[in-house]
Amino acid sequence: MKMKTVQSPIVAKVLLASGLISAFLMYFLTQLLPGVSMMSLALYLALGTTALIAILMSVVIISMTVRQFILRSGGTDTQWLWFPEDPPGLVALRNKRRVVVAAKGDIT
Repeated sequence: MKMKTVQSPIVAKVLLASGLISAFLMYFLTQLLPGVSMMSLALYLALGTTALIAILMSVVIISMTVRQFILRSGGTDTQWLWFPEDPPGLVALRNKRRVVVAAKGDIT
C-alpha cells in the first residue's frame, strides 16, 4: 500500500493560516493586556497552542483505539447502520467466530 505524501502547497497554506491567526491573536492580546510584553504573549500563545494540539491528538488516539477494540471484538461499524442489513459476509464471519469460541469452551 502506497503512503500518501503531504504536498508542499498544503503545508505552506497551513503555516500561512497559522501565522495569520497567531498575528491576529497577538494584536488583540496586546490591546487587551497592555502591561504584558510581546514576548510573554507569544510564549503564552505558543504554549496554549501546543497544549491544545496535545489534548486533541490524545483524544483522537484514544477514540481510535477504543473504536478499533470494538471492531476487533465483533462490533459493527456504525456507518453500516445506514443499510437495512449487515454487510455481506459478516453473518458468516460471526457464525464462524461463534463456532471457534464454542470449541474453546468459552461461554461469552
